[in-house]
Amino acid sequence: IGTCGQPDWQNQTSPHGLGSYYFDGVNDCFRSANVVSSGDFNDILAEPDTTALWFKTNGAVTGEDYLVYWDGGGTCPTCDYYKIVLTNVGKVLFEYNNNLGSDITTCLSTKEYDDNQWYHVTAIREGPTFPNDDDCELYIHAASNGTQTDGITQSYDYSGTVEVNAAGNWYVG
Repeated sequence: IGTCGQPDWQNQTSPHGLGSYYFDGVNDCFRSANVVSSGDFNDILAEPDTTALWFKTNGAVTGEDYLVYWDGGGTCPTCDYYKIVLTNVGKVLFEYNNNLGSDITTCLSTKEYDDNQWYHVTAIREGPTFPNDDDCELYIHAASNGTQTDGITQSYDYSGTVEVNAAGNWYVG
């Protein structure tokens, strides 16, 4: 992803009448100032964990738009990663890789969400006692009435580590 442009703050634009940031979909984002690591507790190394966020698009998405992303950093930024993105067809993708590119866990929404409406997303990476070691859950609710529009659970059981060592930068937007 690299460098970021500054998103614009817009008052009273969120689903609850508060402000929200407007990201241009090109290069606006927030980026961690430093490379994150398990030593500073600013990474997503050990499971379980939950990431929740609100988002709204201004229409059709034509590329992969990052909502949140932790990269692997260094010489292999895609080795271990954790991301929640809108795909090029407007579906929400929650995906993480925890074994140098070979163990990819994926939850993909069934519906498209690039329709200029607010949605709440909850992405859960389950712990090792959930049926298997590398499970994901993805829940999406419409802000207009709170109705759940998607609920996806995927189960994977890869051998080896269950840690996502995304020791690069994190990004929002």
